[in-house]
Amino acid sequence: MAPGQAVARVSFNVEAKVHLHNAMLHEQVSTAELSRRMGVASRTTVDRLLDLDHVSRTDQITAAFNALGYDTLMEARRRA
Repeated sequence: MAPGQAVARVSFNVEAKVHLHNAMLHEQVSTAELSRRMGVASRTTVDRLLDLDHVSRTDQITAAFNALGYDTLMEARRRA
């Protein structure tokens, strides 16, 4: 981290959702299309996966990444 940079610590759930949203933008996939790829009947399921105030199950977030063609990896590092 460079001097003067702020760090925001967020939950694993929020970080995963931000990465999911970025992946959707990169792949140009809408919530409706991701719902179709995941095989879920309602777009509401994907809307909740992107809602930072909703606590989603990790397996649901992983399924969304898989539907986009992404592998997921969790990493933990000791702070300096």
